[in-house]
Amino acid sequence: MKNPLWKILSKTKNETEPARPTYYDLIDNAVAESFNPVWLLEDMDPWRQKVIRILHENQRLYQNLGTANEHDYLPIVDEVWKRVRIFDWISVYPMLGPLSVPPSGQEIVAKARKLKTRWANYTSVSSVLHSQQEIIDSLVKEIEMEVLTDLRNNVGTLAKIEKAKMHEHSLYANICEVSGYIYKKICRIRPEKGADWIVAPKGLLEQKDIPTSLKYHEAPEGFPEHTILIGAKSTEKEGYFYHPYIPFCDSPKINDPDFNPIPGIITRFGKNLTQQGPKFFARIVLE
Repeated sequence: MKNPLWKILSKTKNETEPARPTYYDLIDNAVAESFNPVWLLEDMDPWRQKVIRILHENQRLYQNLGTANEHDYLPIVDEVWKRVRIFDWISVYPMLGPLSVPPSGQEIVAKARKLKTRWANYTSVSSVLHSQQEIIDSLVKEIEMEVLTDLRNNVGTLAKIEKAKMHEHSLYANICEVSGYIYKKICRIRPEKGADWIVAPKGLLEQKDIPTSLKYHEAPEGFPEHTILIGAKSTEKEGYFYHPYIPFCDSPKINDPDFNPIPGIITRFGKNLTQQGPKFFARIVLE
């Protein structure tokens, strides 16, 4: 007769340990318990809706801890993440805590970063509303530039084109060629599709220069002139990933030029570029 201990030791891992919830299970559970803003009933990508609800809940819980925030960031969080365009360029996986393991499998730690955006000094209700709208516009731009700067500095393909040697259709041909390079590099990682978006400053490209396979995005103010960024959206395991945690909170007050103390803004997030990530992006510089 075999020892009962043998039976215990011979059990498989699935029999002795319950399956651990996946990242998506945790997100779905958190979404089910989170606040549902009415405007999310609009036609919006389901994953973006989940991200916004998670960030809204993270912001609400943080503000309810009694932190010394002078501003209510909840409506700002909703509006900023409703407008920000990085969902078309990369994969966004929100964090449920200061440490998270997203689908890529790499452990991510949220870090605090002081933003350039600051509150203006205001004296009336109308100026408060005007200041809040300016803050939203500035935060959208700053998040987009954070991602675009990382991508621009870590591209796997760099092409330089002399303007003097360009003819009518050469820019279109070069963009198609660079897009083809991206597909060759990632075809084993993402076989269904190559590059699918392009970012360029206003006025740099005409409609005839943009292949129909690429979705055009006008670059935010501050993006380098004569630079074109082309990319393929990340897969679950490879690419560039942005992980927001606590969207916004007040920083210690600093003095404006008139010596009025005003708070800045801090965000907490993580980001990750995988080893194969640079292959998803390319940069064209017009010289």
